[in-house]
Amino acid sequence: MPNHPETADALLGLAQVALLNHQPGDALSSSSRALTNLRAELPDNHWKVALARVSLGQGLVMAHRQQEAEPLILRGERILSAGLSISDPRRQTAEAALKELQVQGAHPQH
Repeated sequence: MPNHPETADALLGLAQVALLNHQPGDALSSSSRALTNLRAELPDNHWKVALARVSLGQGLVMAHRQQEAEPLILRGERILSAGLSISDPRRQTAEAALKELQVQGAHPQH
């Protein structure tokens, strides 16, 4: 798949659909490809990179791989919380992912 920001946006959309349908394998594949694509084009602290990290972390949590998910969700949530308003759905997604990580057994320090 070509390395283009719109491709990454589509991959993130596919990852969200996979998460909603409880398909961690598809979510992990799409999120991972989106993150790789975005990191090649944008700074590491860009909100899109952070959102891709959170999405990948959500897939890992769903796949019962909390230890791998923790640093992704923590970093993504920090970046999104610092740069987006509290009512922004992207920030809310990150905060929900952090709460789910805590419920699933990892205990990240926010």
